[in-house]
Amino acid sequence: EVFNYIELREELEELGYQFRTHGDTEVVLAAYIHWGSECVNRFNGMWSFAVYDKTNGTLFCSRDRFGIKPFVYAIHNNCFIFASEAKAILAVFPELRKPNYNTISYCVRQSLAAGLETTCFEGILRLLPSHNLTVTADGIEKNVYWDYPKTVDPSIDHQQAEEEIARLL
Repeated sequence: EVFNYIELREELEELGYQFRTHGDTEVVLAAYIHWGSECVNRFNGMWSFAVYDKTNGTLFCSRDRFGIKPFVYAIHNNCFIFASEAKAILAVFPELRKPNYNTISYCVRQSLAAGLETTCFEGILRLLPSHNLTVTADGIEKNVYWDYPKTVDPSIDHQQAEEEIARLL
């Protein structure tokens, strides 16, 4: 769900791209073709997707900034497999149905798991929020494409900050 896909579509049309559908999926693909992995920096919304780039033999995967859309993966028997939930991976590789007791313990104690790379199953991992993952013949590369802004503008007061948030919303 890329909320600004209409604006991106218009920008891509100006660059010569033509579209057959009216949804965001085709815009995501065209954005990847045009901007490569940098396309996710232009997206506003929530997503989890993978694009196979046949020209260079890579699989590019991305998860939205806050991890709203799930993305889990495993490397097993020299195979990279991904899904939106672990049970889809377990349907293909049931032998991965081994509990990860450290993660289970953490989830029970802390009541959260979304920020963990590990899942409740050994060998099944979670792509973290704001991360891209690229699979090549040489292996896997993960990188963070966004982080929470850490700067504070000391030149504005609380009232001005409230007004700016209201304006932006």
